[in-house]
Amino acid sequence: MKARDLMTQAITVNPDATVTKAVMAMLDSAISELPVVDENRALLGIVAEADLFRAQLRQPRDVADVRRVRTVADVMRTPPVSVSPTDEVELCRRLLETHVRSLPVVDDRRRVVGQVSRRDLMRSVTESDEDLLQLVMSRLPVPADNESESPVSVLDGVVTVSVDPATVAGRKVARAVKSIPSVRHLVLRPPAPGSNPRGARPR
Repeated sequence: MKARDLMTQAITVNPDATVTKAVMAMLDSAISELPVVDENRALLGIVAEADLFRAQLRQPRDVADVRRVRTVADVMRTPPVSVSPTDEVELCRRLLETHVRSLPVVDDRRRVVGQVSRRDLMRSVTESDEDLLQLVMSRLPVPADNESESPVSVLDGVVTVSVDPATVAGRKVARAVKSIPSVRHLVLRPPAPGSNPRGARPR
C-alpha cells in the first residue's frame, strides 16, 4: 500500500497569510498542521498549531513589533518533511511516529497533491478482518456456481486471493485490492489445477 492510497485532500496556506487566517483554517478543518505552499502549490514549509499558539502569545519587543502583521512565513518550519505518492505506507508510519502529525504528499515537482495524517493511518489499521473481507469481496464479483468455495481470505489485514497473478484477471484483481487503503499486504496464489475459484473477475 502506498501513500497515495491513504492520502486525503491537503488544506494548504500561503506564506503571506496572517497567523489569524492560518488559525481559522486549522479550526475550520479540524487539523493541527498546514503545508505552506507558493502560488504553484510547491511545498515551502509546515506550520503547526504549536507554532501559531506561540506566535499569538509572544510578547512584542517594541512598538514596531506590535504594529508588524505576523505572517505564516514568520513561524513556519523549514525544511519540510514530505513523502511521494509512491512511498510505502510503512515509511509514512515511521515518520509520523517520530517527527510530525501529518505528512504532505508531493509530486516530482514538489507540488502538494495530498496529505497523510496519523488519523489516516489509524483508519487503515482499525478495520476488522471480517469487514475487510466483505469489502474485498464487494470488489470481486462472484459467479453463482461453486458457492461453497471462497477465493479470498484475510488475516491481520493480509489478503490472499486465489488467482493466477500472471493472467489479465490476476492483474485486475491486484489493482482492485491494492486500491483498498486497509489492505496491509496482498498475496495472489494460483489456484490448484482443476479448481474454479469464484471471484476472479473484478469489476
